Amino acid sequence: MLRPRIIPILLLDGRALVKTRKFKKWKYIGDAINAVKIFNDKCADELILLDIYATKEKRSPNYSLIEEIISEAFMPVCYGGGISSFKSAENLFNLGIEKISIRTQIFENEHFIKELASHFGSSSIVASVDIQRSLFGFNLHISEKKIFFKNLNKIKDKLKKLQDLGSGELLVQVINRDGMQTGLDIILGQEIAKDLTIPVVLSGGTDSLDNISIALSSGISAIGVGAKFVLHGPHNAVLVSYPSETEFERLQKSII
Repeated sequence: MLRPRIIPILLLDGRALVKTRKFKKWKYIGDAINAVKIFNDKCADELILLDIYATKEKRSPNYSLIEEIISEAFMPVCYGGGISSFKSAENLFNLGIEKISIRTQIFENEHFIKELASHFGSSSIVASVDIQRSLFGFNLHISEKKIFFKNLNKIKDKLKKLQDLGSGELLVQVINRDGMQTGLDIILGQEIAKDLTIPVVLSGGTDSLDNISIALSSGISAIGVGAKFVLHGPHNAVLVSYPSETEFERLQKSII
């Protein structure tokens, strides 16, 4: 059986590593390079790195910082933030990025995904969507806008189209759960995953390995983890962590 995919998600604000809560900047974590070195030591299998303000500030990825991070990372890295052109994607792949995560452009320019997938391969392209549960339905956040859907079916139609255009993976970030450590929205992730053939990575709210086990047993391919891997204890002290080999073995046995 393949090792379960549990992926640390690191959020960049400039050169600083931060953690958000419900997508609002909340806590300074430290230096990104140091965090990557720790995940190296803990044998993390892969890493997601997101510059959370690059697109909002209309700037390109910080290539020099990304190059530093890649030179230190012993695992494949997926990068997202500020990727608005073919050239920016090409630059990232040339630096050694394994996958790129596209968020805003997937809805504003659907042919962008198709162009990237046809040139770099679908396995290198991750479509990223931010979903928020509301009292009467769901909000899909696109750039600075949010679009309300009464039920999930219309969102699922959009996600199916992203798959058809060439996305090789889907990252679903649940805004309500972000940074809360109150449990993954497994029902939402399961509903999305069951109608797609590409892997679905669910992120937002991880509180335990048991929580991860239930999610992975439900048809969700991978779990993206933020707060649980960088904060510790009732006072949210900064502490980078990752499951041990023993914990991975126990997790593998628990996945149905």
